[in-house]
Amino acid sequence: MNLAADRKEKTTEERRKIRVLVVDDNPATRELMRDVLEQEGQYEVTEAGDGVEALKKLHKLPYQLVISDVRMPEMDGITLLTNIRAIHADIPVIIATAFGNEVGLKALELGADDLVYMPFRIEEFKFRVARSLRFHQLLTTRETLLAENRELWGKAITDRLTGLYNRQYFEDVIDGEFARAKRYRIHLGCLMFDIDHFKLVNDDYGHLIGDVVLREIGQLVLQTVRRVDIAARYGGEEFVVILPETTPDGVKLVADRLRQNIEEFQFCEKTPPEGGKMRQVTVSIGASYYPDPNYATATELLRAADESLYEAKNSGRNRVVVAWEQKP
Repeated sequence: MNLAADRKEKTTEERRKIRVLVVDDNPATRELMRDVLEQEGQYEVTEAGDGVEALKKLHKLPYQLVISDVRMPEMDGITLLTNIRAIHADIPVIIATAFGNEVGLKALELGADDLVYMPFRIEEFKFRVARSLRFHQLLTTRETLLAENRELWGKAITDRLTGLYNRQYFEDVIDGEFARAKRYRIHLGCLMFDIDHFKLVNDDYGHLIGDVVLREIGQLVLQTVRRVDIAARYGGEEFVVILPETTPDGVKLVADRLRQNIEEFQFCEKTPPEGGKMRQVTVSIGASYYPDPNYATATELLRAADESLYEAKNSGRNRVVVAWEQKP
C-alpha cells in the first residue's frame, strides 16, 4: 500500500469539495445543516456562531457558499450579508429566516442569492444550495468567457448589444423557474416592458443613437435587478425580467424603481445626437405574479405580463400595470 499516494488522493478529494460556511447561533441548527450537506459527499462544512466569527473565518479561508441565520448575537445575518457583499461580492449567500417574507425581501434586495424558510424541509434545502451554486458557476463562467471571447459568448446566451440574456436563453430557463415555483409553492414575478415611442428615437436621431439607448437600457436594468433575477432582451425594444422569490409587493417595487430609473436617466450623454438635445426616454411595464390560480404554465404567466404591458401603453405609457390588480 502506497501511503504517500493515498494521502495525495485524499488531499485532492478534499480540494474538490465545496467549502460551505454555516452561520447560526443555534448549535442544533448548525449540526443539522452540516449533517444534511456532508451526507451528500461533495460539501465540506465549517460552522460559525454569529456574524463576527463568520467574517473572521471568511478572511482566513475562501468559501464557495455562506448560509446564515438572521437573528444572532454580536452581528445579525443582514449585517453579515452587507459586509460580505462589500468585501466578497461574488460569494453566494443563502439567508435562513423564520420571520417571513418581509425579512426575506429585504435580504434579497441587499444581495442574498436565495432564502431558506425555517424550519426547513431537507429536500428543498439541498435543492436551494445546489441551485445557488449552479447559478454562481454560470455567472463565473459567463464573466470568464466574456473576458476571453465576448463575441463567442454573446452568440451563446447574451444579447451583444444590451449585455442582457438573449431570448433563446430566457426561453431555456423560464419553464424550469416556473416549475420550481410551482413545485415548492414559492413566489415568482415577471416583468415585461418596452421603450415608449422607440420608433421616434430611431426616426429622429438614427439607428446608431437607438442602439446607444438600447445599450444604456440594458445597463440600467442590470443596475436595478438582483444577481438572481433573469433579465433578457425579448426582441427589438422589448425586455423581460423574471424575479425569483419575490412577493407581489416586491414585484411592484422593482417595476416602479426600474420605470423611475429609466425616466430620470440622461440618455446618450456621452454620445449626444446632432443638435445636442435628446428626447426623454420612458418605458411601460406590465407585471404578473405566481402563485396565481389563473396561471398553470410559464407561458400563461408571460402572457399576463404582456397583456398588462399592453394596458400600460394604452392608458398613457410611462407607467406600471400589474395583472393582479386588473378587473377580470
